[in-house]
Amino acid sequence: MAQFKATNNRFFSIAGFSLLFAYLLSFLFEGQVLYSMLAYNNVVGSPYILVAIIAHFAGLFSGGFFVKSQIIARYTMLCSMVICLMATVPFYFSPSLLWAVGLIVSGYAGGL
Repeated sequence: MAQFKATNNRFFSIAGFSLLFAYLLSFLFEGQVLYSMLAYNNVVGSPYILVAIIAHFAGLFSGGFFVKSQIIARYTMLCSMVICLMATVPFYFSPSLLWAVGLIVSGYAGGL
């Protein structure tokens, strides 16, 4: 039973990281989804992408100061996924300042 639980946790960990990185690569880091949305709304994408990459770097850098144990890492990863999904909601509406805020928040949370 213990081996099944370890395999189950490993499966969820791999699945979680895979989904998070798929989101990061398809949306934040010059992904086709973000480019398509920017082109559809006739918005220059360079500032948005640069802001997202800088926020992700800040999340990666500061994550080492906040996350000290495996349990905290698990909660941080789960919360980051929820935050990334919520920060994507403004992209269903017309371009506004919320797009930049959403990219900053999701970039930072994805970095953590």
